[in-house]
Amino acid sequence: MPAPVRVDRADGFAGREAISRVETVRAAVPGAPDETADEAYELVVSASGVRIVASSERGERWARTTLGQLVKLA
Repeated sequence: MPAPVRVDRADGFAGREAISRVETVRAAVPGAPDETADEAYELVVSASGVRIVASSERGERWARTTLGQLVKLA
């Protein structure tokens, strides 16, 4: 399993209603290694919603998988 390129954590809370608002953007992910660029994603969770930036459908799938895991932890 690839390690995250970067993880930033901010104070605050994103309730379940924020997780119901997901915006997806298809774009290259800055800093993604060439060998895994097709699976790269950026996942931003805030009180106003969730933003996924993914370089491909595979990246989006991994982002949604990670989001599902975070929801289970909440």
